[in-house]
Amino acid sequence: MSVFFADFAMPARLLRGGALVRPLRVIFDEPAVDALLGVPRRDGAGRQTRFETSTPTALAREAEAAGAVRGDELEITFPEGPRVFDVMSSPEVDGTGLATFRLAPQAGSGGR
Repeated sequence: MSVFFADFAMPARLLRGGALVRPLRVIFDEPAVDALLGVPRRDGAGRQTRFETSTPTALAREAEAAGAVRGDELEITFPEGPRVFDVMSSPEVDGTGLATFRLAPQAGSGGR
């Protein structure tokens, strides 16, 4: 697992109230969901709505994610510069030594 993080993880900082809780390394994922809701009828009538969203996550070692809570911030350093995300809940531990942060991008913090 350490080789995996060495190859793919980015530096990050867990913050609480603006103060550093700890540095850590994370593997970031921001999947885009683009769903077409509704089905057109054969005659072309009907209504369709396009729904776009993304729910970013960050995978970290369980020990580094320990103690994180909703309301903390995770600052991730990308090649183009840091972005700050709100931690939406305590990290989800998967039993393999890893934990997943559910994140929400902060306004003005870049992104897609």
